[in-house]
Amino acid sequence: MDLSFLTSLLESKIDLEQSLFFSIIIAISTFLFSLAILLLVSSFLSPTKRHIRQLLKTGQYSEYADKEAITLTREYNDKINRVIDPVSKYFLPQKDKERVKINMLLRYAGYPSRDALKIFYSLKAFLMIFFPLIILVSLNFFEAISLQTLLILLMAGAALGLIFPNFVLKSMANSRQRRLRIGFPDALDILVVCVEAGLGLEASLQRVTQSMDLAHPDLAQELSLVNGEIRLGISIQHALRNLMHRTGIKELSGFITVIDQSTRLGTPIGQSLRVYASEFRDRRRQAAEEMAAKLGLKLIFPTVLCMWPGFFVVVVGPTVIKAMSILQ
Repeated sequence: MDLSFLTSLLESKIDLEQSLFFSIIIAISTFLFSLAILLLVSSFLSPTKRHIRQLLKTGQYSEYADKEAITLTREYNDKINRVIDPVSKYFLPQKDKERVKINMLLRYAGYPSRDALKIFYSLKAFLMIFFPLIILVSLNFFEAISLQTLLILLMAGAALGLIFPNFVLKSMANSRQRRLRIGFPDALDILVVCVEAGLGLEASLQRVTQSMDLAHPDLAQELSLVNGEIRLGISIQHALRNLMHRTGIKELSGFITVIDQSTRLGTPIGQSLRVYASEFRDRRRQAAEEMAAKLGLKLIFPTVLCMWPGFFVVVVGPTVIKAMSILQ
């Protein structure tokens, strides 16, 4: 069949079906937009965070308040799950490899919840419809285009909605890992001071968590989870290994080894931690020096693309114009 005949046939029918098509797209987009807004504000309206903020303001910490916050959180999560579950099964990937990869990035980005995967793919589905809808609405302000160009733009918008969340999630995971790496040497220094002052390792970790709350909140959040696991009876080595798997910071393996050797061999843990903290700072300084050494190479491309064209226009441009006038 001739492609031009098929194109003309579709163009003749698109006007008749345009109102129905836009109605369906707007209805689906409205539903997904409402769902996305619900998911985005869920963390802000979370009963757990609201109770924590209230407890921090009043300074009252009670077992009853904690149980009440947990109960409200479960009820709130159940309400969200009742909205997401019927549609999330159509969005979730079927391959386990893809699920494991996205779950890992979500943990690295600071979203370890079991519902994070469903929320992430629901947002992707929303963006895959929202971006083409924006393209359709924006076409009213431009000249008419062919059906083929319209289909290409719609597919490009859907592809952008499919790829963009992965890019943002990976960027968030890398940014959080960078912040954790920056704050870990400071936490080690405070830990060394606390241990050498006579505190036990568990009490020292709790003190480090309180000290890191303002300067490095991401690290303080992870260390608070470590302290919670230790209070539940998990060994400190196992809790730190969970921290390493949860954050993807491979440098923590040396810290775990130092604590394990000090526990098994009976060596002074304060001295071992001081040596390890010094080595960790040396590695961070070497990484900064390596990044500074690569800066010159990275500046070549923006220099060539941005500065050299203007330089040639200013220097060679008058000569070229004069030569063209002489040749004419």
